[in-house]
Amino acid sequence: MADFSLKPIIIVFVAVILGVTFIGEIADNQIENTQLKSVTNETLTIAVTNTVNESINITNGIGEAANSNIIRLVAFGNGTNNTDLASVIIGTNVNFSRNGSIYVSQLHFPGAAIYNVSYDHSTATGQTSNVDVTSVSFFGNATVNTDVTSGVNVGEEVNFTETGAITVSLEIFTSSDHNISYMYEGDLYVKDTKSHPLLKLITLFFAIIIIAIAIGGMMAASDGFKFGFKQ
Repeated sequence: MADFSLKPIIIVFVAVILGVTFIGEIADNQIENTQLKSVTNETLTIAVTNTVNESINITNGIGEAANSNIIRLVAFGNGTNNTDLASVIIGTNVNFSRNGSIYVSQLHFPGAAIYNVSYDHSTATGQTSNVDVTSVSFFGNATVNTDVTSGVNVGEEVNFTETGAITVSLEIFTSSDHNISYMYEGDLYVKDTKSHPLLKLITLFFAIIIIAIAIGGMMAASDGFKFGFKQ
């Protein structure tokens, strides 16, 4: 009578259990590698900075303000040519970008000169609790927000940076707590999206290997000599 040993079966069973555990870990990492994370209604305090008055050097129709996150121009010019005149219009002859650049009509402000500029800008007193922010889906409070308020849009009245800094329009939001919902990359997220399909195949390949080992082990055990059987 054959001396049947349970050793090979136990070894195969343990290998399968360990394999399944590792598959779970790999699957969890694969999710971290390829899926963005979401945050809903995180509280963020917005501090409003009052109007700034400063001198700016304009050369060839462009100059740089001392601050970024500019929301609105209030005034621009010098003692003889400025936006108090009907012929010099903010938005037409004097413009700005949110990063702090001031653009002027060289017809009204030719050559290189120093002018006075007044503007409003806003900054977030802090930032979102996570960095690597990829999108913002909601910002505001119960009364004014990007979901229900006309003319309040992400990318215009509400802006964000990858580091999580939020800037808003002074004409719409006041200095107070607001809620924000956004997507961000986790610590294990792989930025190269072209690699995501390959990462998803790792779990499948590992599962196939474990199944093959289990089948091979059981077949070897059934032969009665490879994994501890005695005739």
